Amino acid sequence: MTKGCEVQVVDVGRRQRKMDVEMSTWSDGPPLMAWCVTLMGLALALETHLSWRQRQLLEKAKKKPSGEAYERLGKEKYVEAVRYAKDKCSFAAFSNLVEGAISATTLLTFALPRLWNATEAICGTVVDCQEERFASDAVRSIAFALAWTLTSQAMDLPLKAYSTFVIEARHGFNTTTPKVFVKDAITSALLTCVAAPPLVAGGGAILRDTGPHAALYPWAVLAPFSI
Repeated sequence: MTKGCEVQVVDVGRRQRKMDVEMSTWSDGPPLMAWCVTLMGLALALETHLSWRQRQLLEKAKKKPSGEAYERLGKEKYVEAVRYAKDKCSFAAFSNLVEGAISATTLLTFALPRLWNATEAICGTVVDCQEERFASDAVRSIAFALAWTLTSQAMDLPLKAYSTFVIEARHGFNTTTPKVFVKDAITSALLTCVAAPPLVAGGGAILRDTGPHAALYPWAVLAPFSI
């Protein structure tokens, strides 16, 4: 082990202890974690309420069909369309609950900070620990982004499979075979591995050269489109 890497190992140990203290403070101290979890819960409750309210409206529409859609589609197609929309609303509510549980678990267990800390070990095996500081940070950021993105994609697969092979198939809309589904999942993962490194490295270079308020610039550009 080179001297530079020895220094890096000591530095990693110090950062780990600092992170442990910060996470302990975050979990024991007031407000920040509690507010994050509370806001997340409120957003989840609102989304679930809207999904179930829509489902109830569809149930009423099924029992008392009327309106232009009913006249144009006819009774059989109208009832089937309402049934499909109800299944989609129920699945949306269930998906919200699952995704909310995953998000809360990720937050409460400090999964992302721990993953970020774990990726630091990769840097010393790819670039020189001390001489290539920016390259080391770029490699670490790429490793972190790939690990979390691929993990998120894997966690989404069960819900996507249920939506495709149960809900869509139940109403005759599914044209995807299991082979194609797996192929698409692998293709998506490979595209992530190809596209993420240059995007993350480029983003890191921009943040390095534009100062501490760099994150505000893309936010200011994208925020109007999300409203």
